[in-house]
Order: sequence, then C-alpha cells, then structure tokens
Amino acid sequence: MKVIIVYDSVSPSKVTMKVAQAIWEGVKAKGLDADCIYCKDLEKAKVKNYDCVIAGAPTMAFRPSRCMLSFLTGSTLQS
Repeated sequence: MKVIIVYDSVSPSKVTMKVAQAIWEGVKAKGLDADCIYCKDLEKAKVKNYDCVIAGAPTMAFRPSRCMLSFLTGSTLQS
C-alpha cells in the first residue's frame, strides 16, 4: 500500500507538521511506502498514484486552513 500524508502548518511552532511527520514515521515503521508532503508542494506529487490519503491541517475559524481546503476540494489535485 502506498500512503500520502498531506499537511498544512501555519503556526511558528509547526505543530501540524510535527504530527504529520510522526504519522509518516509510524506508517513507514509498519513497512508501508509513504510520503509526507506540505500542501503547497503537492503539485509535485500525483495523488492518484496513492492508495491512501491522510490529510491534516490546523483549523482557522472552525474550518481547515486555506491550503488544505483547496486540496480537499480538488483545486490542487493533479491528474
């Protein structure tokens, strides 16, 4: 199984990035092929090549961050 972890992190402490990287390390430790990608760098990846997508973002006014919302609605997905 090939897994992609897409995250956005907007705070100076980069908490969401740290959580995404911890998940990535756990997935890889289980022997799965995994990539961890910042949402703004996602255009470099082909999401359709993955079997599982894990998305994480901080909430901004009770909604996902702008970058993650763009990813979730498909506006940054590459075919």
